Amino acid sequence: MNNLSKLLLLCFVLTFSLNITAQKNKAAWLDGTWRGTGFQLNNSRSWSIRFTADVKNKTYEIDYGTLGCSGNWRFISANDHLAQFEETITDGMMKCGNGGIIIITKIDKKFITFSYFVPGSGKLDSFSTLEKAEN
Repeated sequence: MNNLSKLLLLCFVLTFSLNITAQKNKAAWLDGTWRGTGFQLNNSRSWSIRFTADVKNKTYEIDYGTLGCSGNWRFISANDHLAQFEETITDGMMKCGNGGIIIITKIDKKFITFSYFVPGSGKLDSFSTLEKAEN
């Protein structure tokens, strides 16, 4: 690999890395624990939700309390008002779907919305408004 190719590759890697870091910094509004009640569109069921975001350590944990399942979210992208994740259920896998896309939208410092989209179809499956828990 010649020097020009190496330089171009280095520039690409740095640009990509800086973009991911900038997106994660834009998700700082999401930091903390959020609670609410989820609503299932196809059967009108509801359940408790607790979402914990630790943006600095890049951990995003979800607990669907009364459904009996929990897991984590893989960060995909964010801006100042919206964050996107892919869900992996790690506990209670037979009780909840896996691999869904989650869109979190900022309402204000105290409230966010949660929207769950079915993997593959992109169909909205469930939603909620979550309130930031007091620390």
